[in-house]
Amino acid sequence: MAPPREPVAKLSLGVRKNVRDEFENKVPALKQAMEKLGFPDYAFVVNPNQIYAYAPEDSYGRNSTGACIHDYFENFISRLSDFTDKGKDTEAVNALQKVAPKNVVSLVPDDDDRFSYCGLDIKEGQVWLYFNADKLGYNIYDAAARISEAIDVAIDAEGIDDLPIGIRRGIKQYLDGKHDERQKRLEKMLGMKYTFEADIAKNLAFLRAHKEQVNDASYIDRLPEFVGYYFEGALSGIGWKGFQGDDMLQDGFNEAAEKGVIRFEVVEKIDEGYYCDCVFEDGECKLRTIPAQFGVNVDSVCEKILDRL
Repeated sequence: MAPPREPVAKLSLGVRKNVRDEFENKVPALKQAMEKLGFPDYAFVVNPNQIYAYAPEDSYGRNSTGACIHDYFENFISRLSDFTDKGKDTEAVNALQKVAPKNVVSLVPDDDDRFSYCGLDIKEGQVWLYFNADKLGYNIYDAAARISEAIDVAIDAEGIDDLPIGIRRGIKQYLDGKHDERQKRLEKMLGMKYTFEADIAKNLAFLRAHKEQVNDASYIDRLPEFVGYYFEGALSGIGWKGFQGDDMLQDGFNEAAEKGVIRFEVVEKIDEGYYCDCVFEDGECKLRTIPAQFGVNVDSVCEKILDRL
């Protein structure tokens, strides 16, 4: 890790002109682009003299310092546009606003050698774009590639009581967005309306606490998606067991699940030999698995449902 480099005392007239023409004169357009995404009054902070000190001879950063600076900020906005679905994803917009309320993005050297080429961090209430001290101008588009992860890290660091943005998006896509359709399918099979429920925060915390047991740790970040798979597995299992049109089976199920709830939960223990299971407790039908089997053989969740009634 090399020591930080001092900003150059004075930029040449040609460099200053490039900074003016290719960066400073384009800041209003950058601000306008941010405002369209739901981030008004954003400031783009950089010290061109410092940037120039890191620019190798005959490089993009040396020959077109202003354009290079502009590219980092412009590509940050492009990544942010993708992340927020052009500002239409209010969950994403609000998440960044919570952890970066100062409305500032700064471009600085990565003197700690954290990033191979460039990267992003969110701390002290603002966004920081970093370039590797020896690779100014390389892979500029990747500087903000991990913005979602950076927001989640900032949320944890700030102690904000929010679910990760990926989890919240998953709830919207895989659970809330498909709930009514699943409800209609199950009502057709059982003659009674049910809700599909899961305490995502509680299950997420439990899985994280037992992360070393999970078959594939990446599944944890896809929790809502997998909960949806368990719900689909239950629908398939109930269908296979012939509940639709059978009054005896329907009455047995509806009596045992009188509260009208299909609930998913990760627990410490289920019957030995099972990947997942369903039980009837507290007037609900509960779909259960354990950390070691989370995401495995989800279609078998209602395999023993007739034995449970």
